[in-house]
Amino acid sequence: RRHTSLNWDAPGALAAAQKSLVAEQDQHSISLEHIFHRDSNISQVPYHADMMPCYNYFAESIQSYTSLESFKIVNFNLPQSPWLQNKIFTVLEQNRNLTALQLSNCFLSADDLTSLTKFVDGNETLSLLNISHTNIQSESTVKALAKALKKHPALRSVNLTYCNFDGGSKMMERLLAACKQCESLEIGHGGFDSENVAAVAKFLAKKHSLTSFSLVGAAVDNDNKKLLSDALMQNRTIEKLCLHSNQLQLPAVIRGTKKAMKALSRLTHLDLSFNKLSLSGAKSMAKFLADGDSKLISLVMMKNNLTSK
Repeated sequence: RRHTSLNWDAPGALAAAQKSLVAEQDQHSISLEHIFHRDSNISQVPYHADMMPCYNYFAESIQSYTSLESFKIVNFNLPQSPWLQNKIFTVLEQNRNLTALQLSNCFLSADDLTSLTKFVDGNETLSLLNISHTNIQSESTVKALAKALKKHPALRSVNLTYCNFDGGSKMMERLLAACKQCESLEIGHGGFDSENVAAVAKFLAKKHSLTSFSLVGAAVDNDNKKLLSDALMQNRTIEKLCLHSNQLQLPAVIRGTKKAMKALSRLTHLDLSFNKLSLSGAKSMAKFLADGDSKLISLVMMKNNLTSK
């Protein structure tokens, strides 16, 4: 919902946002991003009517841009519809070299998402789309988005982390299938149920073009842990794998069998952060890392609460 009152972190965020909105923007790359401290009690710049002159100034200042390659707004609670459609997408439509679009944690409304989907559907140049931290509360919108992603000729990287979808695993399957020609997919939400996670595992076992995959925030139960492990062993393309905040008891999907070691030796980047790592799990991970065939060059395992048991 929209912010109707301001807490103690908001005034500073609003002041910084005002400066960002009236600052001169690069002709090729527009970026509005506010980074919050991890202890902050808000996670996005609140919407406030007094900010509208700044938002309108920002929109007016970019109306003539025709050489944009990248457009990014992150952690801004944007003005209500139809501001995004009338002020922003009309500009993006006139930029024929746009390759990256990021609207993350922007409190996109149903109308905003419809406008976004129509833009993606008519675009042919985007290679990266990031709409993370967005609730898509309409099955028809999920279907339209999946259709737009599937037919896009150039899209290679899609970020849907912390996006909650209506329609359960059926809609999840549509979105996953729509991204099978991409090289990178990030997905996951704390509201994903077991069927959603199972759909992800089954998708990974099928033929697709992904070389980088992230499952973030979704709890993986024991049944799905096995499904996910089997899928990763069958997969032949993924080189970068992130299983982040999945309530996994590590090494989880990293089994110690020869078959598993051989199958996962292709991984070059592995992130297993914000899970759980026991002493026995640490020993299994050490065995995996010591494998002579491993191509791993990056390992991230922070916040895993290593224990002595």
